[in-house]
Amino acid sequence: MRTLKWVVRIGTSALILGALVRVVGWERIAGALSGIDPRWILLFYGLSLVTRTIHALQMTQVLRSVSVDVGPIRVFLANSLAILYSLVTPGDMIASAAKWGDLSAASGKRSVVLNAMIYNRLTLLLVSLVIGSVALFWENPFFDSRLHMAIAFSALAVALLTFAIFSSHASSYVGVVLAGIAARLPPGIGSRVDMVATSLRLFQEMPTRRHATVLAIATLGSLTSAIGMYIATLALEVEIPFGVILWTQPALLIARQLPITISNLGIREGLLIYVFGLYGVPSELAFSVGILSFSGLILVAIVGLFYQLALVLGWATWSNREVG
Repeated sequence: MRTLKWVVRIGTSALILGALVRVVGWERIAGALSGIDPRWILLFYGLSLVTRTIHALQMTQVLRSVSVDVGPIRVFLANSLAILYSLVTPGDMIASAAKWGDLSAASGKRSVVLNAMIYNRLTLLLVSLVIGSVALFWENPFFDSRLHMAIAFSALAVALLTFAIFSSHASSYVGVVLAGIAARLPPGIGSRVDMVATSLRLFQEMPTRRHATVLAIATLGSLTSAIGMYIATLALEVEIPFGVILWTQPALLIARQLPITISNLGIREGLLIYVFGLYGVPSELAFSVGILSFSGLILVAIVGLFYQLALVLGWATWSNREVG
C-alpha cells in the first residue's frame, strides 16, 4: 500500500508539474533560471540553512521545556533526515516517524518527543497564520472591503486561539474540548485530534514565558523563511511586495499538509503563478521562484542524506549519548 501511494504521488507530481511546464513554456523557464546571479543563489541557500537552524532551536526549546535535553545540532540533523524522507517516501508520516525515531533515540523519551513534535508543529502553523492574516489585511490584492473585515476577524480569531492554546489558564479547557470533539469524529480523524489534546495537556503547565519564547522563535523562523523567498524573487528580478510573501507562506504551509505531491512540488508553483499573477508577474518567473524554493529543500535534504549514510556506515549512532 505504501509503495502504491508513493507511485501515485510521484505520478501526480509529474502530471501537475508537466502541465505547468507545458503551459508556461520550458524555454521561458530555462531562460529565467539561467539569468540568476550566483551570488543571489548563495544568499538564498544561506538563508535556507539559517531558517532550518532557527527551526532546530525552536524544537530544542520545546524539548527542554519538558526536560528533554537534546542539542540543536541533533535536532537540525533529525529535521534534515525528515526532509530527506519527505522527498523519497509517500506522505509526511514516514518523514515524521524518522524524525521522531531519531529524537526518541537521542532522549529515550518516545511519548514526550511525539507530544513535543505536535506542539511544535501547531506553534509554527498558528504563528504563520497570524502573520499571514495581518499581511493579507495590508496587502489585499482583491480590493474588497468586506474581505478586509473577514481577514481582520480571522486574524483576531487565530490570535485568540493561540492565546487559548498556549495560556496555562485556558489550555486545560481547550484540551477537554478537543478530547470531546475527538470522541465524536471518525477514528482516523479523531485519533489525530486526540493526539493534539494529549500534547496540549503535557504543555499546559508550562510557564507563560516559555510559551512566549517558543512563539518568538517561531515568529523569527517564519519571517526568515519569508525573507528567503523574497531573496528568490530578487534573484529573478520579480517585483512583488514583501507582504505578499508573508501571506503566501501560510497558504503554502497548509497546502503542504495535503499529501498530493512530493513536498508540494507543482502545487507550490501553481499557487505562486496565481498569486504573483495578481501583481502582473510573468508565469515563468513565478514558476522559477517555486523551483528555487524547492531547491532549498533539496539542499537541506542533502545534509539529511549524509547523516543517513553516517548512520548506515556506523559513523554516527542513534544512541542517547549523541551530543548536539
